[in-house]
Amino acid sequence: MKLNKIIAGCIIATQISGCATIQWSKADTARQLAFTSLLAVDWVQTRNNASDGWQGIKELNPILGSKPDTTTVDLLIFGAMLGHFGVSLILPPKYRSHWQMFWIGVETCAVVNNELVRRR
Repeated sequence: MKLNKIIAGCIIATQISGCATIQWSKADTARQLAFTSLLAVDWVQTRNNASDGWQGIKELNPILGSKPDTTTVDLLIFGAMLGHFGVSLILPPKYRSHWQMFWIGVETCAVVNNELVRRR
């Protein structure tokens, strides 16, 4: 049931990110959707680790702590999703793409690392 809420939250956040109209380009939308999608994957991976009791692994995000529970994961990652969109929306276009690309890179590394750790 909680996974359904996560998926619903991701869909809502993704749809919101496609609705911005304040100096917002198609490229901005594409980058925001890429970030949101990667964060959603990271969210599910991290939540699965928390559900499994962090068996021999730990979370690397210092904000979450080394072994957060699923509620902490849900609240902080959903908050990060909304917060990232908010910052993206208010940044001038000249800086927005740098912000989005930086966090796409961070999330890509997180998703890849999560998968590598999970396979060990």
